[in-house]
Amino acid sequence: MRRGASFCLLLSLSLVLLGFVQAKPNYKDALAKSLLFFHGQRSGRLPASQRVSWRSDSGLSDGFSAHVDLTGGYYDAGDNVKFNFPMAFTTTMLSWSSLEYGKRMGPELANARAAIRWATDYLLKCATATPGKLYVGVEQPGRFSNSPCNTKVPIVILLDQQRARFTARILVIR
Repeated sequence: MRRGASFCLLLSLSLVLLGFVQAKPNYKDALAKSLLFFHGQRSGRLPASQRVSWRSDSGLSDGFSAHVDLTGGYYDAGDNVKFNFPMAFTTTMLSWSSLEYGKRMGPELANARAAIRWATDYLLKCATATPGKLYVGVEQPGRFSNSPCNTKVPIVILLDQQRARFTARILVIR
């Protein structure tokens, strides 16, 4: 008898909660919030068009100790680390989405293009800063203890091209 009462209570509660669920998802709002997320993850000197008021300039010395400018791009997971392969994937997906659905994005297409441009400008810096080398990540030490690259010194991760083959190497800059 108790199982039947519990089931009826659970079923009733589920039906009540389903009444609060919106049957028509608001994709326009979801798109706007998704693109706003990119503004919150920006690194570097921010433009006047920055839409997230609490984010200010950051990472302005990224690459400085290696004598390269690696400012810009997006933080990976809120921990002040920039990993370029996930950033490149995300930028590629955003680019393809913009190409495929740009006409349906309305005014958000401009924000999508700005997000793509922010990432590609940074990725191009990483690819052209030093001939034959591709910088694939940047982290500032001591910002967060849960960082996957938590070290005592700044690191710049790079791939060194030798004989048309990439080998991973971590360059620690003191």
